[in-house]
Amino acid sequence: MPATLSLDLRCRIVQAYLAKEGSYDELSVRFSVGRATVSRYLRRQRETGSVAAKPTGGSESILSDEDVESTHLIVYDRPDITIAALHEKFVADGGSEGVSPSTLWRAVGRLGLTRKKKRSSTSAGRTRT
Repeated sequence: MPATLSLDLRCRIVQAYLAKEGSYDELSVRFSVGRATVSRYLRRQRETGSVAAKPTGGSESILSDEDVESTHLIVYDRPDITIAALHEKFVADGGSEGVSPSTLWRAVGRLGLTRKKKRSSTSAGRTRT
């Protein structure tokens, strides 16, 4: 995803359009942005009164410190556990059912733990010796 344009540039695009300094196409060439970008900024100005960028995603984890510790212990005891099995074990051990498997996956990554599966067979399906 490309970086957001500065608030100053966004304001100049909207002000130029409102001052009738050009059409969408002319302003897109003048400010080196796409026509759709000009359209989005003008729509955002009409709808919200501001051309500021929307807040980016990301938030604090919904896992408590106890949940993170529980996840750590489960993976430490069973490093070859799948995410689905980790989620089942997490819920069975009293963790919140509202926590998704992907949330647990991210928690495992933040803990610096790996979950590489044990290799039990060769590519031909024979057991290694």
